[in-house]
Amino acid sequence: MIILNVISINAVSHKVVLTVRGDVSEEEWGSFEAGERMLVDSDNLAFVYLMETADNYHHVRIKEDYWAALKQHLKLEAPVELQLEDKEQRKIELTYFWGELGLLLENIQGNHNYGKVFVERVEEIFNDT
Repeated sequence: MIILNVISINAVSHKVVLTVRGDVSEEEWGSFEAGERMLVDSDNLAFVYLMETADNYHHVRIKEDYWAALKQHLKLEAPVELQLEDKEQRKIELTYFWGELGLLLENIQGNHNYGKVFVERVEEIFNDT
């Protein structure tokens, strides 16, 4: 499994671009496809979008530091693309990103099965979405 950590979130040409850093080769990057699912890592305060290759799942981790930026773009629901830091490789569209995030946010609100700290931070940042 490869872990890609989001290092910036920006609006570019009516799209939201997540720039990631991770140890991934050009060949591996070329085989990535959107997994169309999102989960959470409540212990490390992160949303995790799943990427797929033929034989594995990989994580795009959006840590708490970037949640406010996510919130800014949430209601617009612009297409989301993933790009690798300092590379000219193809961008990958993260399909179902906003729908998956929305479902998680609804489920997390008041649900301490995700852990008290995680729920509190989600509610503080996303409470009016």
